[in-house]
Amino acid sequence: MASEKVELPVAERPVEEPTPSPSTEEHEQPQKKSSPLEKITSLFDNWYYAWEILGIFLSGAAIIAICIVVYHFDGNEVPNWTAYAPGRAKPFRLTINSLLSILSVLGSTCAMIPVTKGLGQLKYLWFMEQGRKLADLEVFDSASRGKVGSAQLIWKLRFKHLAVLGGLASLLALAYGPFVQNLLVVEIQYHRADNNALLSYTFSYFYEPINVTGTDSALRFSVEQALKDTSAEWATPANKCKTGECVWEDYYTLAACSRCTDISHLLKRTCTPVVTSSDGFSDTGGCNLALPNGLSFNSTDLAGQHSNPHRTTMVMNTTMHPLVHNYTAPLAFVQSIIGYPHGDSVSNTSKPFIITQDSPVSAHECAIIPCVQRQSLTLTRFTEGTEVNPNLPATDDIIPLMDIIETFDNYTAREDGYVTVDFKDPSENKHISEQQKDKYSQPTILPSTYAGMRNYFDTILNGYVWSSPDATAYSISSLGSAVPSIHEHTLNHTWSPFYCEGNETSQEGVPCGMNKIAAGLTNAFRLWAWQIEDEGSRSVLNGTTKQAEQICTAQWQYVSAPVAVWVLGLALFIGVVIKTRRANIMAWRTSPLATLLLRLDPDSREHLKDWQHMGDAELKAMAQELRLRLQIDESGPRFVRETT
Repeated sequence: MASEKVELPVAERPVEEPTPSPSTEEHEQPQKKSSPLEKITSLFDNWYYAWEILGIFLSGAAIIAICIVVYHFDGNEVPNWTAYAPGRAKPFRLTINSLLSILSVLGSTCAMIPVTKGLGQLKYLWFMEQGRKLADLEVFDSASRGKVGSAQLIWKLRFKHLAVLGGLASLLALAYGPFVQNLLVVEIQYHRADNNALLSYTFSYFYEPINVTGTDSALRFSVEQALKDTSAEWATPANKCKTGECVWEDYYTLAACSRCTDISHLLKRTCTPVVTSSDGFSDTGGCNLALPNGLSFNSTDLAGQHSNPHRTTMVMNTTMHPLVHNYTAPLAFVQSIIGYPHGDSVSNTSKPFIITQDSPVSAHECAIIPCVQRQSLTLTRFTEGTEVNPNLPATDDIIPLMDIIETFDNYTAREDGYVTVDFKDPSENKHISEQQKDKYSQPTILPSTYAGMRNYFDTILNGYVWSSPDATAYSISSLGSAVPSIHEHTLNHTWSPFYCEGNETSQEGVPCGMNKIAAGLTNAFRLWAWQIEDEGSRSVLNGTTKQAEQICTAQWQYVSAPVAVWVLGLALFIGVVIKTRRANIMAWRTSPLATLLLRLDPDSREHLKDWQHMGDAELKAMAQELRLRLQIDESGPRFVRETT
């Protein structure tokens, strides 16, 4: 029987390798020369782990460069780097944050080279250890490509495999850039620039009123603003500070000092039962408060107005005989008695009441006298973390920090009407600066000026406050603003702390109001000298102006993220090298060709014969069931299916 020749299908025919003919060899094209870039790339490809070593080296160098930059500029001014280009009017600018950002991108990119390649190599080592689910291949691939895959890998491995280091490094790389940016922060600091800061002071007050009893309108305004206590402008001495940051050395100036004594223990309370009329618009009884010199609530003219004098809640008087002080012709002298609502509650301060047996009361005797004060003043701008001295308030964002270091209050009212303050002259006082020595004169106040101020205070510090039975507000009987302001702030506890709180004492109520009047007077004296047109006669203290500068401040704790990423990458690289050598396989890393060329055993191919008809979800489900192991023998590496 004749044998028939079997025809193979085209797809199954062996492919014959064409044999080059002599003519073909003669016309064969010369090989294309490799470019320099291809030569460098091939060099790295031929040298195992060259890319990983380069990445570790460059990322470490980037961290070192970042630390050098931060260390160099820590505590220094922010640099201004510019470069001009032809045809461009404005220069190109590079900020220090931009430089750190460039180094950050370089460092994080290079640090991920050993991480991604290490995770790629570990997927082969993972399958060599034992049979694994085919789906694990996708988990490792995803981890080498992104952050979500890294998180999934960490969750799958439960921190029990070398690959976890790569996943952690990949996730920590998210913080690499932000942490580097926070390594160096910029703060506004003020440093001495020049000596163009001017501050007022004076050793005399020679304002000449039009009449004997007149006072300077600026002085009256300053006192009124001090009693209102709603603005900081009156409290800050006249000055010139262009930057809002200035400092002056200690200086002396003519001032007014307040001296108050609590005489509440001298009060005598006399009470009768309170009887209110049926219509509620009149009453009798209550308590009278009286001092030994005759000052009392009954001394007011309420009785002449057919009102109950015991409804008086506060009285201030400048004419009664002193009980504790013995000053000769002080600028101001006042005695006060004040009663408070039951329980001294702020909620009761707007309600009329009658002084009764259990009503809280207090009395003070105060004097304002001429003096000389040694002060220090610093103007600063508010910044976060600024320690604010409560002696003076802030005006906008400028905080005046004043300290009264020393006080000389021994004054003399001479027979000719001049008032002088006994004070050591520059020959004896070592604290007087060279600036003040040149313009020093004995602290003096003009007779007419002094008389005018005394008359002014006799007017504004006399009066009383009473509550009406048919109204919810207090009534004021006073020719000036001092009595109602002191009464309101005292009852409502709304005095601001400056000039009332210090390192040694804390005052409130009437004494606090008198302190503010004295401070207003002091600044009025200095304002008068500040406004003198003749510069040769004007008393001005030169200080130091501080200029704002942007200063770099290092926050070294933020170098932790870049260092952690680098250390994890290095540890992963070393671990991968050791495991690869022990497994005796090549470094395939992230190469897709290695995965493509790995063979499947016949059993696995039979199980996967219909894979081309499956969608993504079906492929994942099948991969969860199929367990493979990477096996290497004389036939080469291949995936072998495990059935157990």
